[in-house]
Amino acid sequence: FLLTQVHQIRPFVAAAILRDVSFDDKTYKAFIAAQEKLHDTFCRARKYASIGTHDLDTIKGPFRYEARDPKDFEFVPLNQEAKVNGHGMMELLENHKLKEYLPLIRDSPVYPLIVDSQGVICSVPPIINGEHSKISINTKNVLIEVTALNRPKAYVCLNTLIWSFSEYCKTPFQVEPVEVIN
Repeated sequence: FLLTQVHQIRPFVAAAILRDVSFDDKTYKAFIAAQEKLHDTFCRARKYASIGTHDLDTIKGPFRYEARDPKDFEFVPLNQEAKVNGHGMMELLENHKLKEYLPLIRDSPVYPLIVDSQGVICSVPPIINGEHSKISINTKNVLIEVTALNRPKAYVCLNTLIWSFSEYCKTPFQVEPVEVIN
């Protein structure tokens, strides 16, 4: 991950990769539920940290964690079909269950983004992931990224997820670290 201009909104990112994961219905649902439970509790409704999970086989590193003006990017939000910019995302989610998180970045001059090397926007933390890299029960390689207001929150969230779910990797408890270049 290469960080650019995120210091003004959400300055920290931590990431890891789980390779050769074998999800079944129960473990997949538990993985999603664990993220949401962390968001609701430790992350204080995503205020201090947020978690993005991505099907690594659909995106290409190296990744950038950057900030852009909301009118200067487009992506397809998770479970949607149409491309929107940052302002369009806000409008789209105004009546969605994620609406409670919109004030976290709504008034910022820039929105944080996780972007792959091909320009694919993987997520707009702390709001929503992109449709392009969404995980499913069939996902084999998972990129987990945590953006946060402080480094300890980012690492606690990341470590909680990887140690809870790395047992489902082909080689249990083997996790691939991701270098962050500031």
